[in-house]
Formats: sequence, C-alpha cells, structure tokens
Amino acid sequence: MSENKEVVKAEVVKEIKLSKDDKKLAREIKSKLRKTAETIVEIGEMLTSAIEDKQRGFKEVFYKEIGISDRSAQRYMQIANHVKVIELKEKDELEGKTMTDLLQLISPDTSIKEDKIDTKKVASGFYSRYKDKPDTLKQIIKELQGMLDSVDNIEQ
Repeated sequence: MSENKEVVKAEVVKEIKLSKDDKKLAREIKSKLRKTAETIVEIGEMLTSAIEDKQRGFKEVFYKEIGISDRSAQRYMQIANHVKVIELKEKDELEGKTMTDLLQLISPDTSIKEDKIDTKKVASGFYSRYKDKPDTLKQIIKELQGMLDSVDNIEQ
C-alpha cells in the first residue's frame, strides 16, 4: 500500500514545475542555509566573549536583553568552542551545515561496546535509585534475571 502512495507521489512531483519566483525564493533560502553554521558559531563566540570575566548574575541579565534562554546560549557556546567545530572553521568547511549538523558533530559517541559497560556502576545506580523501595528493586532484579534466562535459552 505504501509503495503505491510513493509511486503516486513521485508522479505528482514530476508534474510540478517551479515558477521563476519559486526558484528565486529557493536560491535565497539556500544562500541563508549556507550561512547558518557560520552564524551559529559567531553567536557562540560572541556570547562567550560577552560573559567572560563578568560578575555573577550578568549572563542572566544579558541573555534576557537579547531574548535568549540560558540553555540556548549554552548550546551556541558549546558548539562554537568545540574542537571539531573550530577545526571546521579553520578549514573553512562550515558552509551548508545546520544547527542539527553541528550538534551531531559535537555529540559524544553513545554507542556502547559490551566490554565498556561498568556493571558495578549500573548496579550501583539501580541500587541508589531504588534502595528505599526494596520491592521495586527486587522486581527489577527479577525481570533482569528473566531476561538473562531467556538469552541463555536462546544460546543453548
């Protein structure tokens, strides 16, 4: 069913022709998108510079003045000051990048390899969260044991 929808959509798309005004608008948007990463980095650098060595409470007043949340300001500064972004800027390779691209670039690799899992830390985390709720902790342990048992049965 979804294949038929895709075929119909493709046929409709083939029939659509952009007007000169549509193409002009598309070029303008494309031009602005090319500048997005550069602007984000510039804002982050300016924010970093603006709050550097200022008294406590300054940044909150400053952020309010420019109409930006603390979290957004942190995000801009984090991007601008990240080593990978600095490298891209130095190589003049920011063009065409979006906020999402930059955030993905600076995000740590969250893929966990089995040999890197600190089981003691995970267990300690469960214990500290549920030590006041022993029945819940026992239920979690029971469910984990059930999962392990089913994995053991599959492997055998």
